[in-house]
Amino acid sequence: MNILLVLAFLFFVGSIIGWILEFFFRNLIAHDGPKGLFFINPGFCYGPYLPIYGFGLVAMFLVTYISNEIIQTRIVIIPIIIIGLTMTLIEMIGGLILLKFNIRLWDYSHLWGNFKGVICPIFGLLWTLLGAIFHLLIYPICINGIIWLSNNLAFSFFIGLFYGVFIIDIFFSSKLIYKIKKIAEEYNGVIFIDRLKGELQKLRLSAQEKLKFFNQLKIDRNSLIIILKNNYKVIEKKVLKRKGHHN
Repeated sequence: MNILLVLAFLFFVGSIIGWILEFFFRNLIAHDGPKGLFFINPGFCYGPYLPIYGFGLVAMFLVTYISNEIIQTRIVIIPIIIIGLTMTLIEMIGGLILLKFNIRLWDYSHLWGNFKGVICPIFGLLWTLLGAIFHLLIYPICINGIIWLSNNLAFSFFIGLFYGVFIIDIFFSSKLIYKIKKIAEEYNGVIFIDRLKGELQKLRLSAQEKLKFFNQLKIDRNSLIIILKNNYKVIEKKVLKRKGHHN
């Protein structure tokens, strides 16, 4: 089995599946825009993928593969717990990196036991449950198919094509995120990306412009500043600490 090709494939699959899950969750359960008028494209990339889920699926596969094929442990609960902890760690790292760019893609601040709004016990348990499903049900069914695909030349070409598009997407998305970061710094705050997308779509509706699903964050600086000034829900103000006092 070509392990590198398998991991590349799993990152691709995880990113796509994660995007689909987040699309339904954010638009049917936690939609910040007017329901029925438009949909929110989850994530900050233009394309239909969320890299953090790709890393998550790769982590679940590696833990399961090592425990089943290399160590051959019979204590099932151990790899499941490791998967849950690893997934929570990935979510925390991803959330903290985004906060460095003054951006929030998710917010657990209202949930008990959260850490900076990026992880919390409830979602840690959900990740562990997802890990159990993968470890006990999905992996045994899919491993033979994954091995077969990893030995297929056409399959490697397809994966290469995906990464070519993905790298270009990351480049242009990062430029846009950097622009949003600079404006957020001026307002000493953190921008909720989904809420910003919702306000942008509302702005386009009011201006009778064509709604953009895969390019929802593209906007001129003046319009972005107007949104930040008039909608407190889009930006979370940071608390400045000077000599032990909050200002």
